[in-house]
Amino acid sequence: MNNQKFGAIIAKARKDKDMTQKALAEILRVTDKAVSKWERGKGYPEITLIPALSKALDIPAKDLLCDDAENNDETEDTAAPDDFSEKLVTGVIEYSGKITRQKLSRIVFPILAAALALPAFICLLVNYCIDQAFTWSIYPLASLLLCFIVLIPIFFLKKHRTLAAHGVLLIALIPYLFIIESMVKAGSWVIPLALPVAVLTIVVSAIIVWVVLYTRINRLIAMAFSYFLSGVCANIAINEIVMNFVGKRISNISVTITALCFAAVSVVLLVIGCVQHRKQG
Repeated sequence: MNNQKFGAIIAKARKDKDMTQKALAEILRVTDKAVSKWERGKGYPEITLIPALSKALDIPAKDLLCDDAENNDETEDTAAPDDFSEKLVTGVIEYSGKITRQKLSRIVFPILAAALALPAFICLLVNYCIDQAFTWSIYPLASLLLCFIVLIPIFFLKKHRTLAAHGVLLIALIPYLFIIESMVKAGSWVIPLALPVAVLTIVVSAIIVWVVLYTRINRLIAMAFSYFLSGVCANIAINEIVMNFVGKRISNISVTITALCFAAVSVVLLVIGCVQHRKQG
């Protein structure tokens, strides 16, 4: 199907459902400018977006990919049932996207692994040549190994890769911090300071990722929630952890100012998002 026909079909379907370009864009996780280009025949969505577009507009995927003339050429004897055709088209699209991601993973992951292994080897080699022992090289080696472990779910899992990466990071970070603590003679600081801060930060980040990627909340409202959670809640909580570790109640005006600024931005985004949501509804 050419771009003009495709654009006319999705524009009509969107208007029939009383849906704005912005609302459709949020469902598909694209920009409203992209939807506008499609409807004006200036572009075409990625093939992997067709199933989601079909579901959002209640249009069979095969109707988005085939011309009416091509559909009419089928005889009753040779034409497949609508539900079978729909499943076939959707399956082919999803399989195509899956194969593309797998090919990309097979190419990119070894390159990234080599890019991480090379500096690790160089650090170990230089450290041993100078000191005849492995001392400071353990720091970059542990850091690079941590990065490598976190990349594994991103490249090899089929679903929830970002959330899984957060979980792996949280688990791998615990021994990493204890390794650093054992090498730095500065007393016990992992359990009372580093670990609570790391856990809090990763959990907050995972919640934000879940809200943004796995819910259909208005983007501005999601941004407002993210700003408030990270800039106000996490900011104040981390300051409390640091104060407890230091053992002194020190007034830090920068924390208060930062929290107030993030809170103000959150309120503004929330108001704009709610107004936008009402208009779309």
